[in-house]
Amino acid sequence: EILGLAAPAPVSHLRVSRGVRIPEARRRLRADGVLTERFPLAPRCLRVLRGNPQQSGICREGGVYVQDAGSQLIGWLLPPPRSGRVADLCAAPGGKATILAERMQPHPVFAADLRPPRAALLGRTARRLAADNLLCLAADAVRPPFADGTFARILVDAPCSGLGTLARNPDIKWTASAERVGALASTALRIVRRGARLLAPGGQLLYAVCSLEAEETEELVGNLLQAEEALRRRSLADRLPPRLRSLVTAEGALHLPPEAHRTDGYYAALLERPRGPAPT
Repeated sequence: EILGLAAPAPVSHLRVSRGVRIPEARRRLRADGVLTERFPLAPRCLRVLRGNPQQSGICREGGVYVQDAGSQLIGWLLPPPRSGRVADLCAAPGGKATILAERMQPHPVFAADLRPPRAALLGRTARRLAADNLLCLAADAVRPPFADGTFARILVDAPCSGLGTLARNPDIKWTASAERVGALASTALRIVRRGARLLAPGGQLLYAVCSLEAEETEELVGNLLQAEEALRRRSLADRLPPRLRSLVTAEGALHLPPEAHRTDGYYAALLERPRGPAPT
């Protein structure tokens, strides 16, 4: 059921840019009245215990970035390719895309969003965080301006109900309905099917949503695998440290409920287009 929703109180998390030492980031934050602790759900993640990080100098400079720990974790799940290009097809505001850009260097990361203002926001995030290999553009993920077989890695952080973010966005429960979730799931399936066709042989796609609704998660991935028979699942268990593997389902997907670590709720599934001919 969608309504009858509850969520834990929100907690703020920070991501420390790769060019900044974490102890130095914490020291500078503390000097500005922001107390933090290491938060091991994602690499380079801090949890805010006290203070407003957005008023700190290191945040304004791009040395730290306000980003939910669950969102940060999604950015770490896609394995870097040995060669080839990377795409984030629904990238604004840019938190996950800039993690990909840091991790995938020197490979270019094409970061797209449908609406030009959102694409402009994406560009500002990239400049602020010095993500020089992030190439930002306004593009429709259902009709992307790329040829099939173009990418070694793709992130589809699909538009969804956002029901995993209730702690930070309580008004979502007033617009949530079975009809809206179904419509969003239909759009997400169109996007991820198109994204799957952009994969080169051996390429991998990470599908993610900040929702745990069945229609937007396992049911959608099941429909995708029926429609795109060449795709195969890859378990995310080996992408996580042992202490987090309890978050991986029997199907190999990430299931991160908000109450587990007081983060946003997330689902993610890793899919691969194998090398060689498609099965008949």
